[in-house]
Amino acid sequence: MNMQNQKKLFQLGHVPMVRNLPCKSTWERIQSNVDFEPSKEGFSLYFTYTFPEEFSSSTEFAFTYPWTYEDDQTFFARLQELYSKHPSIYFHREVLCYSLGGNNVDLITISGQNGFKKEKEKRFNCRIFDNKIPRCAAFNKKVILLSARVHPGETPGSLVLLGLVRFLLSNDKNAARLRKEFVFKIVPMLNPDGILVGNYRMDCLGSNLNRVYNNPDPLIHPSIYSVKSLAIYHHIANSSLSKLSVSKLLNKVFPQYQDDNEMDEFLQSSDDLNHPELLTISSNESGIAFYIDFHGHVSKRGCFLYGNYFKDEKTQVLKYYSNYRLITCCWQNLYQ
Repeated sequence: MNMQNQKKLFQLGHVPMVRNLPCKSTWERIQSNVDFEPSKEGFSLYFTYTFPEEFSSSTEFAFTYPWTYEDDQTFFARLQELYSKHPSIYFHREVLCYSLGGNNVDLITISGQNGFKKEKEKRFNCRIFDNKIPRCAAFNKKVILLSARVHPGETPGSLVLLGLVRFLLSNDKNAARLRKEFVFKIVPMLNPDGILVGNYRMDCLGSNLNRVYNNPDPLIHPSIYSVKSLAIYHHIANSSLSKLSVSKLLNKVFPQYQDDNEMDEFLQSSDDLNHPELLTISSNESGIAFYIDFHGHVSKRGCFLYGNYFKDEKTQVLKYYSNYRLITCCWQNLYQ
């Protein structure tokens, strides 16, 4: 569903994937020329494939290498087992919210075993977090927020994010330094419903969730409302403002936020997330160092970054990223 005319990709030689179960579980590219043409419904794709002789086998086709909701849940459950009691790495997994289809929208917290506050993070918004799962530790560090799969069909976004997660959990000295200096908040799947029903860009209601960040409806767009709430909370709570200023602003944005378990759901609205005083916190004061959202692209090739424009050359971080030679990095192959 929601397939687009991927003309440029197929012109560049892209072909679908195939696998046969149970005899061959790995995905391979179809060994056939691919042709396509526009139609009234969208476009038609043509290729030749010879099915195996075993009648008991099941043949599956995919647009590209899949990364399913089940894959994601299994992957992070395994990491939870491995790192939840690690001596030098802080790892915490919880449910940020539930999708309209009742599926988990996970929140992963990764950092070093340093810079803790005395208390855990608050349940600052009654619409998000599962009350049965303990909140993560609170840190005196800036936050780097990462998310992926707001568009279900863009699986390269997941694969790059997974490579980054593996790097952050590694023994690499640069990973250790990042864990020491920052808290990583990771939302690996923003649109699990769209992924489960096989959509390319939309959620289960046919909405493009990447277009609702300005005013997400907590009832219709729970994942976007929740990740925006999360970003705003850390923009304030992890900022360099005084404790009194932080408390006052959090109470304005998240009414009754001090009361973890007795917040009135009717007092919460997405309008609070656009409070004008949020703009009074400068980028240097903000508790958010970066927010990186991982996507796939049908026109541009390779890896690239879109980012904010800064007049001050010292803050032009993307300038230095563009000069970074990935070939010299031991993490260049994200699939190993």
